[in-house]
Amino acid sequence: MVGVTTVGQATFTRILVRCHSNLENLIDEFRKSKLDWVSLPSELATRIEDLKIPEVKFVRCANPSCLALGFNTRHPPLDQLEVRQALNAVIDRSNVRRLLPYEGISLDGPPGYQQAPGSTESAISNPGGLLSKAGLVDADGDGFRDYQGKSYTLAIYTNQENLLRKLIADAIAESFAKIGIRTSVVPQPWSDLLGKHLKSGNYDAFLMGFYVPRNGSWLNLWHSAPSVGESLNFTGFATPELNRILENWDLATEPTDDDSARLMVRKILASQVPMVYLFQSADVMAFAASLEGPTPDREIWEQDILSWSKPGSSLGSGKTASQRASP
Repeated sequence: MVGVTTVGQATFTRILVRCHSNLENLIDEFRKSKLDWVSLPSELATRIEDLKIPEVKFVRCANPSCLALGFNTRHPPLDQLEVRQALNAVIDRSNVRRLLPYEGISLDGPPGYQQAPGSTESAISNPGGLLSKAGLVDADGDGFRDYQGKSYTLAIYTNQENLLRKLIADAIAESFAKIGIRTSVVPQPWSDLLGKHLKSGNYDAFLMGFYVPRNGSWLNLWHSAPSVGESLNFTGFATPELNRILENWDLATEPTDDDSARLMVRKILASQVPMVYLFQSADVMAFAASLEGPTPDREIWEQDILSWSKPGSSLGSGKTASQRASP
């Protein structure tokens, strides 16, 4: 819990950090106006909103992390666009959404990307046909597709510490089975998932939270060999055009949410499907109506806390305004 103490000024000049391990205590203090700003678990936010706490505003903003299924585009048959398009098209996103206890939205592409009606990525009507075209056929009549004369199994890796991801991976496997793709789910300790599989390319697909920054370039996320920092492009997907756009974007000053580079990268990722974006959760915040300065669509670490103010309050009385930060 992060707190702000005011000292005789129109803005806050001292910040007090508090930790609330008990949600009931947090809500109780908020209702008693001991706290001015709280970040709420989205799975509980609606119930808290129903309490109708007077003089309180509730706001929601998209969390920059998305649930995503990444493909190893270096491994056949996932190196073929038709295979990735078919797998993306067949996933039952409503089933995935049903399993998630959070507020948020299902995704059909990278966050912020709007598919045009009739576009290629939104018009896959025969995913099974695409798989057959790519050489994935049921050669022995067992109901599952083979590849290059051998039984084919797609392995989805995920971190074993997150049981919810395991359930979602199982749901995705059910979707793949409908078009004849045998799928195994392989939970791994986080250190093994990252070190032994993602970084080495020893996997078929991975299911994990994928951070998509609102500000700054995506160079390290998608460039094949970023000049600075570590590559996080575990899918191995790369094109000269994508590299060029990312390099120019990284050199630009003050990139905005709607700049051309970001839009072009989103379009390439949506059309080439190295990663299937599934869900983006919403972060829920509540703050006192008298508090001025918070930016509703930004996380706590993006806020300019020292610019906040409480007009008409007794700023020299030692009262505190508190904020609950995400763990």
